[in-house]
Amino acid sequence: MSYRRAPTGALAKRRDGYRVALENVIGAVLLILVVIAAVGIVSVYVFGKIGSHTSKFGVKIVDASIQGGVATITVQNTGLQNENVTVIAYLKGHGSNSTLGSITNLLPGKSETVINDSTGFNAGDEIVVLAVAEVNGLNVATDEQTVYAT
Repeated sequence: MSYRRAPTGALAKRRDGYRVALENVIGAVLLILVVIAAVGIVSVYVFGKIGSHTSKFGVKIVDASIQGGVATITVQNTGLQNENVTVIAYLKGHGSNSTLGSITNLLPGKSETVINDSTGFNAGDEIVVLAVAEVNGLNVATDEQTVYAT
């Protein structure tokens, strides 16, 4: 009877080399998974910060008209927090402006109308209307609309 002996020489090295190669592949795959997870976590944090700064505030002029010297401006809060809004108008091409009205504590998603009957604008005047919101203590023009007085 002949008995087989355990592999020696080249065959034994091949098996050890195979195990080492398999361990290297598993290690590389795990490292790639850890890097992908880290990038995902960082991107969620960064994009969350960017999104929170851009969508918390926002005021939009929904409708604006100036007829017979009476300005009627409707403003909507498109942001996520209450806003204090000032509506300003100026005659295009001139430096002076006038405040048409203010809205205090405009709730998110809600609209309010500012009516001012002493604008001093004449028929045919090109007027720029600005909605200005207070953001972190600063006044920021969040929307602008050009209106022709009639």
